[in-house]
Amino acid sequence: MNAKRRLAGLIASVVAVGVAGDSAMAQGGRTTPRDRQQQQPAQAPPGSTPVTTPAGTQPAAQATPLKPSPYIVREENRSRRWTLTADVNIEAYKLYVEGQQPYNERFTFSSATIVWPLVPETASSVMDAVESAGGLQPAITGVVKFQDREVTRETTIIAADAGGNVLHSGTWRAQWVMPPLEGASLYDGREMSLQVVVPVTSYRTKFDERGARSVAWPQGAWPAAAHATFAPQMFIDFGPDGRPYDTAPVVDLVAEWTEGRDPKSIAPVTLAKWFAGKVVEHVQLSGDGLAFDRTGLIEGLDLRGAPLTALEKRGSEFDMVCLLAAVYRKAGLPARIVIGYDNESRSGKQVYLKRPKNVPDLRAWVEFALYDETNGTFGWVPVDPAAMRGSSSRLPPNFMDRDLRYFGTHDELDRVIPFAFHFHPPTTVRAYGSPGFWGWFVTPVPPDTAFQRLSFRAQTTPARATPPRARPGN
Repeated sequence: MNAKRRLAGLIASVVAVGVAGDSAMAQGGRTTPRDRQQQQPAQAPPGSTPVTTPAGTQPAAQATPLKPSPYIVREENRSRRWTLTADVNIEAYKLYVEGQQPYNERFTFSSATIVWPLVPETASSVMDAVESAGGLQPAITGVVKFQDREVTRETTIIAADAGGNVLHSGTWRAQWVMPPLEGASLYDGREMSLQVVVPVTSYRTKFDERGARSVAWPQGAWPAAAHATFAPQMFIDFGPDGRPYDTAPVVDLVAEWTEGRDPKSIAPVTLAKWFAGKVVEHVQLSGDGLAFDRTGLIEGLDLRGAPLTALEKRGSEFDMVCLLAAVYRKAGLPARIVIGYDNESRSGKQVYLKRPKNVPDLRAWVEFALYDETNGTFGWVPVDPAAMRGSSSRLPPNFMDRDLRYFGTHDELDRVIPFAFHFHPPTTVRAYGSPGFWGWFVTPVPPDTAFQRLSFRAQTTPARATPPRARPGN
């Protein structure tokens, strides 16, 4: 059996039971010396936090594995194998004062755990797997360096919480431990770096929307992987400071767009398409949603969040995606954000959003859950609102009665490498300045200040004879 097929089987077995955990409520920011006391760094190691289960959304304990949905498929003959390389560089704070020597801080700590997200499978991708002494493992590699010296390559993959429950949105995470040094020595320096290499196969997707419209809302519980999306998420339910949002603007939009009716009186796929069209018309694309450091390199994400985007009717493509995911969830439809690296947007094919050459081609969309309770099938349907919007703020008047590009059927996802379901890991780790996908837990406490830089690159890799096949419940 192909290794990636067996990984798909492992994915299915991990996500078939349990409820989502890992609610992140700690996110650091870059500060100046005078306001350091306002920061409360994370004090708990990476782990999971139980969440309150919304009424009517209890996860199902699946007696038998679900079958793949027949309505959303990957086009096997339109696939590409990629190797994505992501680099995170963390530098200690340096303060410049006119007429004085620069003030240089240093990182001083005894140990640290560094976290990077993994996306085992999406509607349009499957992460590669390899055989190892411990069994089948994701084919990722990573290296942590401190002061430009290698500290560790040993990677731990977290696919569920301590109780065997699915992590938020079905994410996995890779962790690297910087162990205590011998004796009483401490790590002492100004720079840490992480490089992660992830091989992924990406596909175009094809959606039978007319057939999928026959799928009704489940009378029982959602599968665990779908239920896992209802846990709180940064930029949807709370901000980078951990404070909950007032989500009334999102609730108001759901009521307005359904004319006060119960969303569950509308078939899930019909509702999903209607909301997608409404979000496309509601939000004026503004800005790229990225934050930059003092040298002009990318630091992370700078987002308004779903409620403010709903109120102001403008935001980046990432804000638009956050709003769509928030609307789906408020209506009771499980949905997750997918973030990927678009390897070909500079070629001119992606015309709706052009970025300067020094800006990485990050792209985001939403996947909503399609669960046919009667026939025991499950899948995720991709919806790309920024691409749907294109150069016009209005969709065709009859868009509900016709196939719509980027709603389910997506002919660009074979060139995009998904790597995250969250802008900040859904666990208690620290980043700096802006959420940037990574985070670390540091003992005894994380540094108060730092500069972080992110970079991405991708290259194609030779196709294997046997392509991977998805299993339901990812």
